[in-house]
Amino acid sequence: MRLLIFWLTFIHLSCSSEDILSLAWHPGVSPPTNDLPTQNDFGLIPANFDALVDNFESDSNDTFKLRYFYNNDYVQSFGPCFLFIGSTKPITEYLKDYRFLFDVAKEMKAAVVFVELRYFGESLPFGIDSDKSLSKLKFLTTKQILADCVRLIIHLKQQSIIPYDSPLTAYGTEIGGILATWLRVKHPNVVKGALASSAPVRMFANGGVPIGSYYSTVTEEFRKAGCNVRLIQTAFDTLERLCDSYNGREKINRIFNIQTNSILHDRSDYHYLRKVIFNFTTLNYPYDTKMSPSGNLPAHAITKACSVFNSSELTDDRDDGENSVRRLQKLVAVYYNYGLNDDFQACIKPEKCDVPDRSSNSAMASLYLDCKELQLASCAQGYPNDMFPMSCNSEQFWESATETKCGEIFGKMEDDSGQYTNMFAVNDEYGFNFSQTTSNLIFTASSDPYSAGIIDRQVPEHKVFIIKIDNAGRSQELFQPNSCDPENLVNARFQIVQIIKCWSQLLDVSQCTADRLGWPLPAYIPKPTETVCRKIVASYPWGQSAPTQSLGAEANANFGINANVTVTATGSPANSTEAYLNATQTPNSANQRRTLYNFLVLANTLFLFWLNIPLQKF
Repeated sequence: MRLLIFWLTFIHLSCSSEDILSLAWHPGVSPPTNDLPTQNDFGLIPANFDALVDNFESDSNDTFKLRYFYNNDYVQSFGPCFLFIGSTKPITEYLKDYRFLFDVAKEMKAAVVFVELRYFGESLPFGIDSDKSLSKLKFLTTKQILADCVRLIIHLKQQSIIPYDSPLTAYGTEIGGILATWLRVKHPNVVKGALASSAPVRMFANGGVPIGSYYSTVTEEFRKAGCNVRLIQTAFDTLERLCDSYNGREKINRIFNIQTNSILHDRSDYHYLRKVIFNFTTLNYPYDTKMSPSGNLPAHAITKACSVFNSSELTDDRDDGENSVRRLQKLVAVYYNYGLNDDFQACIKPEKCDVPDRSSNSAMASLYLDCKELQLASCAQGYPNDMFPMSCNSEQFWESATETKCGEIFGKMEDDSGQYTNMFAVNDEYGFNFSQTTSNLIFTASSDPYSAGIIDRQVPEHKVFIIKIDNAGRSQELFQPNSCDPENLVNARFQIVQIIKCWSQLLDVSQCTADRLGWPLPAYIPKPTETVCRKIVASYPWGQSAPTQSLGAEANANFGINANVTVTATGSPANSTEAYLNATQTPNSANQRRTLYNFLVLANTLFLFWLNIPLQKF
C-alpha cells in the first residue's frame, strides 16, 4: 500500500512541477533598454526574444531582437494567455490604452503578452537601416509576422512564462486585428480564438466591400453629429482648388496658422487636413482624452467640432468657398488646439514637426507593407457618396492609381523586379470566407470607418461573432471601463468575456452553446451630461448577466454591413513552425492532461487522508 501511495505521490509531483514552474519569470529573458512606457502600473515586464529574420529559409540563421511585454502575475496552471498583436507603431503605444485586457486577466487568471511587429518600434531586423532598401524590407510580410507570433508562443512556453497548455486568444486593433484573425485562420492549433477590433479584414481588392465605404462612413458620422456636410464638401473642394497655386497654398497656410516647417507645398498636401476629419471619427469617445497633438481632446469630439463649425461667425459675406474653408479651420482647431489660444500654430505634417504623432514611426516600413499586401481598397467618390473631392470612380481606377503611387515611392530604391505592389495578396493568401472555414472569431465594430470592412454576418454555430457597438470610438471596448461608458458598450465587454471564457473552457458547456452566445446589444443611450467620468477597475461583470433563455434565430441575424461578399479559399496552414507545435500538442492534449492531472491529485489526496500518512514522509 505504501508503494502505491509513493507512486501516486511521485506522479502528482511530476505532473504539477511543470505548471508550478510556469508561474515564475525565467531569469534568462533579456529586457530591452529603451522606450519603456511612461505608465506601467500593471506590472508589465519588458523582454526580447531572438526572432529569425527569415522564418522560411532553412539555410538562414540570422536573428534580431523582437520586443514584447508580459505580465503573468495572475496566471494559474492551465490558465489562458492573451496575446495582443501590435500594429505599425511602437508596442509601448498600446500599453497605455488597452487596459481592459488586464481586468479580464485578473478575472480569468490569465497571462497578458503584448508583441511588437518586426520593422516597428525597437524590433528592427537591420537596425536603423531596416527600411532603407528593398533588399532589407523584403522580409516585412504578414506571413513572416505570423511566424514571429508562433515562434514567440513557443518561446513563452519553453521559458515557462505561460503554462505549456495555456489556451491562447489573440487580440489586435486595425492591422493588429487583421493579423490576429489570420493567426487563428492559419494556425488554429496555436491559438484558441481571436478578437479583431476595428479590423477591416475585407476592405481589400475582391473583398466585396464597396470602394467608397470608408469615406461614406466618415461622412455619415459627421452628418449624425449635426455637421452641414455639403458645406464641408465645399470647403474641401475649395482647398483642393487653392492648393493648385502657390498663392492659394499660402492663403491656406495663413488661414490654418500652420507652422513654418509644416506648410503646404503642393496640391496633394491638402490630404493632411483631410486626415484630421478621419481622426475625429476614430477618437469620438464619451470622455476627454489626450489623443490629439495638444493632448486635450474633448468628449464627443465630433459633436463639439460640428457645433463650432456650424456656429462660426465669419468676417465677410463672400461666397467663393473661402468662407467654408475658414469654418473648416475652426473645426480642425478642435483637434489641434482645443482649449489653447488662437495664436497656437498647428503642425499638420507630423514627420516634419516635434509634435508627437502615433503614425509617424517607421513610415517607410508602413508604406511598404501597405503597397505589398495591405493596400486598403478605399477612395473618395465625391457627393453623394461622401463629402470629399473624388479621387477614383471605380476599383480599376484605384488599382491603377495605387500601382503608380507605390512605384513612385519605391522605384527610387534598388530592385530588379519593378513590382512594388500586389493588389490581390490578401485575396490569394487569406481570402475572406471567415464564417465558414474557421471558428472562434470575434469582430467588434464601432463608429470607426474601418468597421465598414469587417465580415458581413456572424455564425454562432462556428463561434464567429459580430459585436456592433453604436456610437463607440475606435477599439473603445478594449479601453479601461469608465463610468461614462454607455450600456451597449458595457454589455459588449461582458459578451466578449463570456465568449473567451468558453474558448478557454472556464464556463460550463451548457453556457457555451450557439444559442447562448452573441445576443443583441441594448440600444445606445448616452450617459447624462452631469455624469462624472472615472475609470472602473476590476469590477467584472459590471452589472451584466447573460440571457436565461435560448436566443433562437435572432442570434444568426445578418448585420447587413457588406452583404455582397466574394468568397475565396483561405489556404492551408502548413509550415515548419506550426508543424513543431502540432507535434508537441494535439488539439485535445490540454484537456487530456488536465483530466489526468485532476484525477491523480484527487486520488492521492484521498489515499493520504484515508491512511492519515503525512506527505513529508516520502
